[in-house]
Amino acid sequence: MENKEIRRKIKDRLVEAAETLKLLRVRSLRPAGYRSSWPDVIQNPNDAYGWDRASLPLPFPTPEAITRMDEVLDWLMVVPLKSRKIVWLRANRVKWSVILSLYRVERKRIIREYDKAIDLLMNRFRFNPNGPMSWK
Repeated sequence: MENKEIRRKIKDRLVEAAETLKLLRVRSLRPAGYRSSWPDVIQNPNDAYGWDRASLPLPFPTPEAITRMDEVLDWLMVVPLKSRKIVWLRANRVKWSVILSLYRVERKRIIREYDKAIDLLMNRFRFNPNGPMSWK
């Protein structure tokens, strides 16, 4: 497998893990508090007749996607903390300009840090084709 191909697959798996984590809908690690199963009180009569657009809930991730997400999160423990944050921000599709404003350094330096982290992951799995990295 070519280096560019491996890098692309690693990046795709990181993006998939970030999207899966978003779909898990984890609000907080505290108890949720009081809830009611009653429908909300409608204040505006136009709302009662479906004048608003319906919003569909996001689907829950599959067990396989959660397993792959856990695997990718384990991969990130190999990467140093600063690089890990940059990699995770990019996996969440945060723009480079936002990352640059967070770290207040040159664009080339942040991109170099990101590339080094991806290379570290790539080298970690390159020589072990039957290892933990499963390409699906």
